[in-house]
Amino acid sequence: MIDVLPQQWNQVRLEAVCSMKTGVAFSPPDLVEADAAGAVACYRTSNVQEELDTNDVIFLPRTHVHERDYFLREGDILVSTANSNNLVGKCCFVPRLRNEAVFGGFISRLRVESSLLDSQFAYLWLASNPVQAHLRQRARQTTNIANLLPSDVLATEIPLPPLSEQKLIVKVLGEARAVRRLRRQADDLTNLLIPAIFNDMFGDPLSNPKGFDIKPLGDLFEMSPNYGTMVPAADTDDGIRCIRVGDIQGNELDLTFAGQVPRSDMNNVRHLVQAGDLVLVRAIGSIDHLGKSVIITEAEDGLAFDSHLMRVRFDRTVVYPDYVHSLFLTPGGRRLFLKNTRRSAVQVNINTAEYSRIRIPLPPLKQQLTFIERLTQVRTVRSATKQSAVCEAKLFASLLAQAFSGGLTTAWRKANRDKLAKEVAKRDAALKTAGVNLVKPVRSMIVGDVPTTGRYSELSREQRELLHQVRQAMTSDTFGGASEVGDAFTLDSMRDWLNEPLDDLPDDALRRHLEVLVARGVMKLVSRPLGVGVSSSGDSGGHAGYGNVYRLVREKASEEEESELKRMTELSRLARIHSRVVSDTLSDEEPETGD
Repeated sequence: MIDVLPQQWNQVRLEAVCSMKTGVAFSPPDLVEADAAGAVACYRTSNVQEELDTNDVIFLPRTHVHERDYFLREGDILVSTANSNNLVGKCCFVPRLRNEAVFGGFISRLRVESSLLDSQFAYLWLASNPVQAHLRQRARQTTNIANLLPSDVLATEIPLPPLSEQKLIVKVLGEARAVRRLRRQADDLTNLLIPAIFNDMFGDPLSNPKGFDIKPLGDLFEMSPNYGTMVPAADTDDGIRCIRVGDIQGNELDLTFAGQVPRSDMNNVRHLVQAGDLVLVRAIGSIDHLGKSVIITEAEDGLAFDSHLMRVRFDRTVVYPDYVHSLFLTPGGRRLFLKNTRRSAVQVNINTAEYSRIRIPLPPLKQQLTFIERLTQVRTVRSATKQSAVCEAKLFASLLAQAFSGGLTTAWRKANRDKLAKEVAKRDAALKTAGVNLVKPVRSMIVGDVPTTGRYSELSREQRELLHQVRQAMTSDTFGGASEVGDAFTLDSMRDWLNEPLDDLPDDALRRHLEVLVARGVMKLVSRPLGVGVSSSGDSGGHAGYGNVYRLVREKASEEEESELKRMTELSRLARIHSRVVSDTLSDEEPETGD
């Protein structure tokens, strides 16, 4: 999957270093209560989040778990192998668990079986955007679900740096993840504000301590609730985006992966929403997700919704939709809701009649409006933090890309070259003994700012890469952690900033490449004062001489070259700067040699 790897890295199929097992099959009648004798926790697809969600757990009798291999260990990786197309392949790392736990049939367990691969490195790589996209492409799509075969996961190739470098990468990425974890915790606290404000103003809706009138929801509708369309999503030029269960996340609407339904098949009255409508999940496999809902905004007016959802339109002369929506976010409101639901063999449901019978406290409209004003303030804060989180996620993705291509630890590898060589030799010998087929991709070079015509046309790829690195080092202080070199450089000083894949070339090879660049007129030799560094032969004689110093030919860049040089995005520059800082601060870290 990666075309460019540092020399010290290899690439192997996951099957060479990992095993994979599908989860325990069960049906709803097999479930038991948490306090039942012999009950074992079972994680499902909904538990596979960025970090393992240990709150929403079901339980199976121990007698239902027929193999010891179903029990999870610290360091295992759970992978969603049967899910919607946009979520299949999603994974999480299993930390140390307080109690024994197994995993259900719609997820699989990936377990690192080799001492050459760090389990957290494997997880971070598997969770990165390029690998997740690869897994989704390998999934088999059926009508309503995508299936990912364990064999397809195990056939995926993973980069294999030396183990000490893996641990260093995990350490750096762990610090970045800790920052993201703090943000999520802050977001969770923000989400608790709405129920807290509601209870402060109106009291617990279950006990109604302020004595408001109690009304059934059926008395508050502008029109009767109804279910959405049963028409499946399709590729169409005249389509309408259709809200599905998976698009309602955290009681907010996320249409990133929304499908489309043909406009001609939609009943405008029954199947399209308008601003102010409440849309809720009415049928789903997990009771914890039943009833999650959103209020449609003006920007979402005219969307369709599918048959697993219920659309409710309230009479705003008697109740505000935001009041009802917020009521059911409180613990008491949630209990009111669940009292009117029912469970079938495969899912939990609430129909329009059951929803209409729910009785809620109804404060005066003026008090509802005061609450909504405070609610708007909270949503403004949440919107700002959400935008920051999007930017943070992009930066983290750039950091992951640097990490798994070797860019994050370039300076560290240079500082520990000799010790790494020993570790690499031991690793490769162990892989060879195990009969592992190593995949060593052809190393590509970055030559984006070097033209291919005119005097550049006969340059080799190494010469073009050398010219590229010289240009970058002289014009940018963020290139690969290089120091600024000014207008000129020597063969010796070049070693301070030369990057992969040229940093391992011997001096003679570099000198020959420089001579070709001089002959082609893109670089020139200049003289320098007596006693400054090495001579053109490379000897440290301190003699003045012609050819001791190299300098780029000063020429005006073409518009095409200028445009190419400006293509670096802000995120890429930030990621490079971060990579340099990390490399500098970790240059004292030493690899594990096993001696």
